[in-house]
Amino acid sequence: MSEYQYYEFLAMERPLTKEEMDELRALSTRATITPVSFTNEYNWGDFKGDPEKLMERYFDAHVYVANWMTAIFMVRLPMEALTQETAKAVAAPYLLDIKPTKTHWIIIWSVEESENYDRLGMEDGRGWMARLAPVRDELYRKQREVKHREKRKAYLENLSSDFPKAWASVKEPVERRSGRGYGEACRILVDIAEAYDLFATKKQFQQELKKFMAGHLRRKALIQRLVTAGIWREG
Repeated sequence: MSEYQYYEFLAMERPLTKEEMDELRALSTRATITPVSFTNEYNWGDFKGDPEKLMERYFDAHVYVANWMTAIFMVRLPMEALTQETAKAVAAPYLLDIKPTKTHWIIIWSVEESENYDRLGMEDGRGWMARLAPVRDELYRKQREVKHREKRKAYLENLSSDFPKAWASVKEPVERRSGRGYGEACRILVDIAEAYDLFATKKQFQQELKKFMAGHLRRKALIQRLVTAGIWREG
């Protein structure tokens, strides 16, 4: 059986420039190169480029398949997508490696000399990228959600550190007596309610809200917004 290796790279965040495509062409005269991809296969010889360096500079996803049953999948994520603690916690020797660059993380899944010949021995790598590339978007999406939750919790904790100041911040938009002002006040009150739920009690929030609303019970537009938001009951 002859030697076979398949390389595919995908640029997802931005297209390659003409200069970058020329640099890649210098690595292979036979590769198929487009503004968003680099694909080549070898039956003899080896690729002259370093996949990790190409990922660091040009691409966001990479698939490698060899008929000695080695398979590698890489993705590149912005540095803010992961913390050092998360990277260390999820890495697994010989299976999952996470390497930092100056601006990105390179995440590498690998299967080396697998005994599962029926699964990998006859694979040529084509079609793998289409199936695996969405993994990068899912990882990035989940990390953004984690970052958002962390920022949200820090913001709410800051509110809870000075509840009197938080309540005072609602007065100005209410006194504007406009739909926009009431909408802004409602959003602040929803945040305050969540802060009480996390760092105090719901009962305390309801007590403080009744005190605050005592002077605003004629503001039907405000009350309607608070009822819709689920933090006030009429009657």
